[in-house]
Amino acid sequence: MDVFAVKYIYDKLKSNENFENKAEKINEVEIPADVASATIATTEVISAGSNVFLGVTILYVFLLIIWLLLAIWAVSLSWSSNTVVGYNPVAKGFFAFFAFFFATSYLFSHLIHKLDLLYFIDKLKNRGSSFSPTTGGKRK
Repeated sequence: MDVFAVKYIYDKLKSNENFENKAEKINEVEIPADVASATIATTEVISAGSNVFLGVTILYVFLLIIWLLLAIWAVSLSWSSNTVVGYNPVAKGFFAFFAFFFATSYLFSHLIHKLDLLYFIDKLKNRGSSFSPTTGGKRK
């Protein structure tokens, strides 16, 4: 019961007092808002947004150029390594097509799976072995 009485008294006293919290008003400065300042603020927001858009566009163009260079390198590696292995031009074109569109995946798989095979074939050719990719390594 005492709690309700204290709450009642507190609410009555609070409603009768008109205290201002001056700490909230310290940083507030009243500036008349005219049309010129509103348009300047809007222009600054728009230009900041267009700067972000320009930055993102430049980033995308830069990434596209890097991807295109990697794709051309992947196609070149695909064509040359499949020539060493002895694939026909249709198969080389097929693999080069996928190497172009999935350049980073192809480059990683080339590094992991194909590079040692190409070194092995190159060693066999330089050693004077009668290795022929088209006959599957069989001697004629």
